[in-house]
Parts: sequence; C-alpha cells; structure tokens
Amino acid sequence: MRKTIAAAMALMLWSVGAGAERLADILQTIRANNTGLKAMLKDIEADNADTRADNTVGGPSVEYSPFWQKNVDGVASSELVVSQEFDFPTLYSARGKSADLKDKALMLQYDAARRDLLLQAKGLCIDLVKLRKERELLDLRRGYADTMLRLIEKKERAGASTALEVNKTRMEKMSLDAAAQSNDAGQLAIEEQLTALNASLPLELDGLDYPATDPISDYQSFKELALSSDPAILAARGEVVAARQELKVSRSEWLPSLTMGYRRNTAPGESANGFVVGLSFPVWSTSQRTRAARARQTAAELRADDESRRLESSLEAQYRELVILEKTIAAYDPELMTRTLALLAKAVDAGQITVLDYFTEADIVYGKMQELIDARYNYQSVMASLTRSTL
Repeated sequence: MRKTIAAAMALMLWSVGAGAERLADILQTIRANNTGLKAMLKDIEADNADTRADNTVGGPSVEYSPFWQKNVDGVASSELVVSQEFDFPTLYSARGKSADLKDKALMLQYDAARRDLLLQAKGLCIDLVKLRKERELLDLRRGYADTMLRLIEKKERAGASTALEVNKTRMEKMSLDAAAQSNDAGQLAIEEQLTALNASLPLELDGLDYPATDPISDYQSFKELALSSDPAILAARGEVVAARQELKVSRSEWLPSLTMGYRRNTAPGESANGFVVGLSFPVWSTSQRTRAARARQTAAELRADDESRRLESSLEAQYRELVILEKTIAAYDPELMTRTLALLAKAVDAGQITVLDYFTEADIVYGKMQELIDARYNYQSVMASLTRSTL
C-alpha cells in the first residue's frame, strides 16, 4: 500500500528538472536535423544568387554583317560591332541595397518558419508528457484494481461477496488494461511524429517532462516584448522595408541604359573604325513597374499590420486563459486525493464499504486527478504558445 501511495504522489508532483532540460535538447536536435529547414536555407541561397545575378552587367554583344554586291566576287563589304550595354550607374547601387534587404527579409521568414516548426515539436512533446502522466494514473488505478480483485476473490472463496462485485472488479480491470494499450499506441504515434521532424533520426525521449515556467507577473511588459520580437511580425516588417526599397528602384528605372562599343566597316581597299554610343529609354514599362511596386509595398504594410493585430489579440486571449488555469491548478489538493484513495482501500479491506461503493467513490477521485492532469497540460500548451517568440 505504501508503494501505491508513493506512486500517486509522484504522479501529482509537477517535476521540471532533468526532464525539462531533455525538452530543450530535443528541440535543439530537431532544429539541426530537420530537412524542411535545410531545404528552406538552400532556397534562400538560390534566391539570393538569382537576385545578385540580376544586378550584374550583361555580356558583351558581337555583331558581324557581311554584304554582297552584284559584279563583286565574295564579300563586298562588312560591318563588325562589339558593344556593351550598362544600366545607369546609380541603379546598380539601388538594386544592391534592395538585394540586401530582400536577403534579410528571406532570413526573417526562415526564422518564422523555424519558430513554427519548433513550436510544433514542443507541442508534440507536451502531448507526449500528458500521455505519460495519464499512463501513470492508469497504472495507479490498475494497482488498486488488482488489490480489489485479490480481495474480492478471497471473499468469493469465503462466500462473503456477490457475483456482481466480482464481475464489476474484473470489468474495471479489463477496461483499465484496454485504456493502457490505447495510451501506449498514442505515445508511439507522437514519438513517430517527432522522429519524422528529426529527419527520421532517433531521438532520446526518456525522462521527458514539462518545461520549467515562470508566471507572467507584468503582462504589459511581456506583451511589448513579444510583439517586438515575434519572428512572424519581424518577417512581415522585413517585407515592408524590402518593398519600400523596391519601389525606390522602380522609380529610378526611368534613367536610360547606356550602350558603348566599337565598330569597324570594311570595303574593298578601305576600312573605317569608330565608336558606338547609344541610350535606351524605358518609356513604356517604368510606370507599370512603379505601380506594381507600390501595390506590393501596400500589401506588405497591410500584412504586417494584420500580423501585429492578430498576435496582440491572441496574446490577450491566451493570457486570460493562463490566469484561469493557474487558479484552477491551485484549487486542487493532490495529497488529499491520494490519501482518500488509500482510505477507501482500507475501508474495503475492513469491510466498512463494499467494492461497488469503493469504485463509485474512487472514480470521483480519479476524475479529479485527470482534471488536474488536463489543467496542467492546458497550462503548458497555452504557455508554449505565449512564449513561442523565445524558441
């Protein structure tokens, strides 16, 4: 009986020691191994290379034109033109700055994707911890059920119990055994999901527990910090800055392109050399490009504003839920519940209550234990979402 009570006490304690450190290690491992994040970095590398390539000088142009003339054998004359086209010099600088801002915006998007992935992994870890704690509760119930079954079978042999009491005890044990099997299957499914996030590499999940959490004492300061450091908001703001620079580039594209080169004309007995100088004015396309860039800037600003509003609203709602959950958890008395279970078992052993009465009263206590497990799980889930900017 003492071992049973000790197991119940261990179940009710909210440990955050080495198990919490295990969670941090798991998230770090997934961050390093996840193939989706690696692929995103390669995509960013490719986009960066494409952007830089668009801001380089194109290759030289070589043209050769032979001319034939009646009554002249072979080529009567020819023209060779070697030229190079340049954009206006200030455009290269503006595009280079735009490329830098786009690179930064892409990395901010990567940070947001990384945060979302780690939040998903953390949520799965919290789900796994809940299932393990529910399994501990099931083991506790199975231990008491085994005790009741041995007791009722002893009374059955002595003719001091009814068939209804015997069947009820066996049905209870059968139900708990089935629930334990279902719990094991749920744990296995979550472990497989975590392994998939880790590029199918094995993870050390033993000893996992809820992360250590500190209460939010100053919500206003917490909210300001969360809004200023949230990766999704930073990514949206990065897009705004990049879009503004792109608008500046589009407005500068009215400047002409320059063409410079060498020309050689040949004819029988003579040749002429000269230079090629030209200007190209983007008369028709500049206004449309500027219009498109202005629209992209407006869209980016709207997305950034929407992201900020949604996060602020979400933080408000989750914080209110967190306060309620803290009060709910504080309302439970784990020691009272474990003592009650022990007293009920003793009462059956002493013949003070029947086995049927025991199961009726014990189910109430187990229900409260499950409610506490649920409250702690919900608290951890909400806290994980509130503090996701720290991942």
